[in-house]
Amino acid sequence: HGCAVQMDARTGRPLLSCSPDRGDDQDTGVTELGSVPVTAVQMDARTGKAPVTFSPVGDAGLSPLIKRLDGPSAMLPFVQSFVDLSRGTEFGMYLEPQWRLLLNLDEVTAFVAMSENRDPVSGDTSEPVCGSLDGCVLKLQLAKDEIGYGFVLVRKSKRGQGLARKLMETAMMSSTRKCRHLLAVCSALGQPLYRKLDYKEAGLVTYLSCSIGDMLSFLASPPGARHCMDEPQISQGEVWERVKEKANNLISTDRLKVLSEGKYSSNATTSSAIHLDSFAIARQDCAGGPFIVGPMVGEESSCIALIRQLIRIHFRGHTNDDEYARLYIQMMIPNHFDLVQALMGIEGMRNNWQSPCMTSDGKPLCVGKERYLMYMHPTLG
Repeated sequence: HGCAVQMDARTGRPLLSCSPDRGDDQDTGVTELGSVPVTAVQMDARTGKAPVTFSPVGDAGLSPLIKRLDGPSAMLPFVQSFVDLSRGTEFGMYLEPQWRLLLNLDEVTAFVAMSENRDPVSGDTSEPVCGSLDGCVLKLQLAKDEIGYGFVLVRKSKRGQGLARKLMETAMMSSTRKCRHLLAVCSALGQPLYRKLDYKEAGLVTYLSCSIGDMLSFLASPPGARHCMDEPQISQGEVWERVKEKANNLISTDRLKVLSEGKYSSNATTSSAIHLDSFAIARQDCAGGPFIVGPMVGEESSCIALIRQLIRIHFRGHTNDDEYARLYIQMMIPNHFDLVQALMGIEGMRNNWQSPCMTSDGKPLCVGKERYLMYMHPTLG
């Protein structure tokens, strides 16, 4: 492996970078993005750690810097800044526990923008510097030739300067392999940009919610009761093992591990359920928080039975009727319009919003994954 000394464009100091052999789907060296040099994160030969690298964008001293953060150890120090960026946007419902879920995924890379005058740089660039962010985009390698993007956020005072486009272009150019690019949820503010980048609408994501009390009332009614047959009683450990088998090629082992262990938040609790050839996972990120259902994979006809199982398993009689009335189930459904219509027939069910999903080739988001009924929520695809 060869090592070469390169000069930092801002400080004039030498940067030691290594260029190990990589597969053709990995980032290599320095990528030119028009007039914007995008420096890949490489292993520091001295420390063995991934240094935080900066790429000047536009007029140095006034414009932000693009920084790439790979993995939880690099992203988590900025968790509060991610929360701050999402406030007041369509993603404002995501607080620290939800961001921690995303940032704990090894598969996720964050591209962030940070103003130079708020980024003190020490002599050692091997550790991330925690500061306020002006913008971000998250990238998730969904498959060998499929990449998902999401949470394209820019601080209000920095909008209108082309920062969101620079972030998206940087993220899209960070892989040398020709990939299909996906945007699982596209906010109204971001859609004009995505169209300029040649993304095409490829479906609709619907975000539904209702109280657990309303769901239980439906399950006790004749229309709901027909979905609810007694299921064999098996341990959660066995259920998780069967979920992992069924999730092969649909949900990564990394996401399953983070969800099943629930270590992203000290108060997180997760449950899983199986019905025939279908399965689902649900969680609460904190005590008293919403009951978030997803991912769910399988047949639409199994959806209600899975939700019933998840409620029974997760709460196990520890919640009374008053608490059920205050706790809400949340579900994010890509396409599957018949399922959306059926769920909207439940009294108290609310359609909070619908948002297009977009892809680089215009093909449906879940090509080959039509059984994917509900996303993990928040989602990158």
